Amino acid sequence: MRSLDHYRKPGRQREIPAGLSSELEVFNEVSKNSEAVRRDEGRESRSELAGCIRPMIERLSPDYRNAITLVEIDGLTQQAAAKQMGVSLSGMKSRVQRGRKQLKQMFEDCYVIEFDRRRGVADYHSRSTRESFCAKDGRCGETSES
Repeated sequence: MRSLDHYRKPGRQREIPAGLSSELEVFNEVSKNSEAVRRDEGRESRSELAGCIRPMIERLSPDYRNAITLVEIDGLTQQAAAKQMGVSLSGMKSRVQRGRKQLKQMFEDCYVIEFDRRRGVADYHSRSTRESFCAKDGRCGETSES
């Protein structure tokens, strides 16, 4: 059996030729800076998309809207939400799952969402659609006119 120190010990490290080290440092700095810019853009996109959620939740049927609001917005457990709404736990789970599925479909109908490597929102843009709950100019949270 190997000791924990064996697993903690660093793996093999490649030796970098002297001429390349300064170029690699510059490359690493550029990579770090561009990664920071992408993270900031992703945060901005996520914030904008968050503005879409409330109007889309309002379009759900009352059962799904209440389930999603209690669990996702108010932060109740599904069990507590089920008790509050007077339904079984499996009934609440079904409502939350179906509500999420409908919200996902609404987003996909309105927007093309690009994800980063970690499945976070990197960017989004509007689809050309006539859905009444989609923003006419691609900005979330605003409704278009049919």
